[in-house]
Amino acid sequence: MQTHTYTHTLENTEKKLVGFTDHAIDCCLTTTGQFLPRHIAVSYTMQEKSACRIPATVFITRKNKKICSPPLEDARYPWVKKLITHLDNLNGKNGDKHNITAKLQAKSSKYL
Repeated sequence: MQTHTYTHTLENTEKKLVGFTDHAIDCCLTTTGQFLPRHIAVSYTMQEKSACRIPATVFITRKNKKICSPPLEDARYPWVKKLITHLDNLNGKNGDKHNITAKLQAKSSKYL
């Protein structure tokens, strides 16, 4: 019984460390306002300032590369909102945003 408890604790600790590492790796540190053509992007996630240093829209390309773009709320880059709308319509999301903050919070609370 004691071994099982120890193993479980060790397993949770490893998962916490892995979760922390994933958090650091997945955050954009800067964004680019350069226009991204519709045919290149296949999906996106929203990075919120509460989970990372800066808010950002992270587009995933056909080649599975991440492009860190300005947040949806930044009026200087209207193409971001248009591309998100296009991807939602294409993927049948009906405006349901992917949210990196919610994913990270769910992941961390699972192991607490």
